Amino acid sequence: MKYLLFFLLTPLFSIAGKTDTLHLGQTLPLRNIQPQQSQYLLYWEMPDGKTKFVALETRTVSTITLAGKAVYIFIQQYSNEKGTDYDTSFFDAKTLMPLQYRSDIASAGYKESIDFNGTSVRTTIRYADSVIRQDKEVPLSLLAPMEDLIFSLLPLKEGYQATYRSLNPGKNHFEFFTSLQVTGSDTLVLPDHTLLPCWKVTSGKGPSMSVIWYSKKDQQFIRREFRNAKGVFKKVMLFNTIQLP
Repeated sequence: MKYLLFFLLTPLFSIAGKTDTLHLGQTLPLRNIQPQQSQYLLYWEMPDGKTKFVALETRTVSTITLAGKAVYIFIQQYSNEKGTDYDTSFFDAKTLMPLQYRSDIASAGYKESIDFNGTSVRTTIRYADSVIRQDKEVPLSLLAPMEDLIFSLLPLKEGYQATYRSLNPGKNHFEFFTSLQVTGSDTLVLPDHTLLPCWKVTSGKGPSMSVIWYSKKDQQFIRREFRNAKGVFKKVMLFNTIQLP
């Protein structure tokens, strides 16, 4: 399983009327990522009121030093009746430049290996009986599975906005533009029944719009929802090793 979402080329951030242009590849004024593990339930609420299970997601965030630089590793594991899919993203901790992306999509029978060198992207897709290799020149961009994580690093506050160029690399390669906005605050109820103050963020517009909630403390990703003709998709946090309330 792979989220077809991505982030920025040269995003324009608007806070209280001020717009800053941040160029990918330069040191960015981001919050630090805290090493952690979290788990999420992914499911659909159908128009007839029934619930359809999608997957149980476990994600791990850690930091290593590679060639003298701090590198973030972002691992996502999706488990359901079809098996377990994995993807792993490696990116520079200061610039968010992508370094590598690896996936093992057992449910669809292929693996991806993607290496980034500036605007040069080398993609290898392995099936049981064949291998496909591609080299492409693309704008400097971030990795698709990182959107939830990247939003948590931004200076979220009410009225904050960003627009950005998005890229999904690999087998399902495509590019598009989207936006995010902090529209207000909500208080969510966690699985242990505690109350958690959150920022409410919208991502995208029209039928592709998602609503996302981040804790005000430590800006941890808590929940995502989007609606289409199929119903309402929900991704809900079950636990996080970081103390939230």
